[in-house]
Amino acid sequence: TTSAEPSVTIEDWPHPVEQPLGPAVRAHFARLDYLRTHDDAALLADHFRLAPEVVQEQIGQPGAENPEYVVLRQHRGMRRATRVDTIGAGFAGVCDGTLSAGAILDAIAQLVEEDPVLLRDRTP
Repeated sequence: TTSAEPSVTIEDWPHPVEQPLGPAVRAHFARLDYLRTHDDAALLADHFRLAPEVVQEQIGQPGAENPEYVVLRQHRGMRRATRVDTIGAGFAGVCDGTLSAGAILDAIAQLVEEDPVLLRDRTP
């Protein structure tokens, strides 16, 4: 990383990783540098694209209106997996680079009938 502040990440890692790991580690530090140099307003104005190796997994009872849980899983690099809520899954599903993050969150807020400011505040 190019930051003067060191970055230490300690994780319990139950997933297999893709070798060689170097490109994934470099990409991790590039993301940290990006986040350090962009405030919330800049992040909301930016356009993001979901990595093509990310898939969505849903678990729930057949025919149920909503799944019990949704996981976004990366099939390359560190092969991360994270459980997301409906907002997170919807956000990821729309990240094709055409809309800003703020526009996506505003559209989701309208769909779920939530105040856009409150949704932005509670979204990581």
